[in-house]
Amino acid sequence: MTVADLTTKVDFQMMHLVPDVVMVTKVTQSDWINFKYPGVWVLNGGSVFTSVADTVTNSAETITYGTMKSTAAYATVTTTSIVVDSGSITRLLPYYILNGTTGEFMLVTGDSAPGSAGATLTVRRGALGTTATAIADNAPLYVMNQIFLGSANCGKDYLVVLPFPRDPGVGLFKEQNSS
Repeated sequence: MTVADLTTKVDFQMMHLVPDVVMVTKVTQSDWINFKYPGVWVLNGGSVFTSVADTVTNSAETITYGTMKSTAAYATVTTTSIVVDSGSITRLLPYYILNGTTGEFMLVTGDSAPGSAGATLTVRRGALGTTATAIADNAPLYVMNQIFLGSANCGKDYLVVLPFPRDPGVGLFKEQNSS
């Protein structure tokens, strides 16, 4: 058995953030939700209750975030224009992306093709108290206001989410004991 390594402890500041209960009608597996918030944490796995006649089923929902990849390496931490491909479609501005490799959050304020897999993004680096770091070629970037619902069951789906602050300068993930 292996244990995940706690490399950095952060103080998660609620800062007037209020969880929301969300109910959507899921029609097919892999339906998705685009939130008008710039990002959300799903606080529970969600539950889906079937809507098929003569069927009584409820199950846990499978949650994944929208994804994209950088098309090049960006060594300069001040770079504010990032080209991506393999992106999830129908992205709503503004939105946060999370670099899954480094833990850096970026606020996307411009998206040249929000309905396409490839685009050039205009970003604010080091958002929410994270540190701007180099971006590797093909780095996984998660769209934090887009949730895919992966359970095979369809019907009413209930989630509890915590919206991210709209202000990218909020130190939501500021390191413990730092100023």
